[in-house]
Formats: sequence, structure tokens, C-alpha cells
Amino acid sequence: MEKAHDEINKDQLINDFKVVVADAEVLLKATANTGGEKLAEVRAKAEDAQYSKSCAWRCASRNAGQN
Repeated sequence: MEKAHDEINKDQLINDFKVVVADAEVLLKATANTGGEKLAEVRAKAEDAQYSKSCAWRCASRNAGQN
């Protein structure tokens, strides 16, 4: 029973990562041609967050044996 619960949690985590990455990509594309120092700072943070999440996703996949 616990293994099935872990699978559900893993699947939900995977889906959540995919949603976050997709949302970040939409945000980056929507603001790509918008100027301003503050927006550039927000865009850089979003890119960093997207990179961090994709790295975490790869690490989680490796740890789960899903290379």
C-alpha cells in the first residue's frame, strides 16, 4: 500500500514540475520583448528557477532509476 502511495506522490511531483516549467516558459516568452530593469531582474530569476527545477527533475529521475 505504501509503495502505491509513493508512486502517486512521485507522479504528482513529476506533473507539478512539468506545470511549473511550462508556466515559466510561457512567462519568459510573454516578456521577452518587454524592457525595464525590474522586468529583466524578474526574468533572470525566472530563468534561474526554471534551470534549477529542470536540474532537480533530472536528479529525481536518476534517483528513481528512470535515466
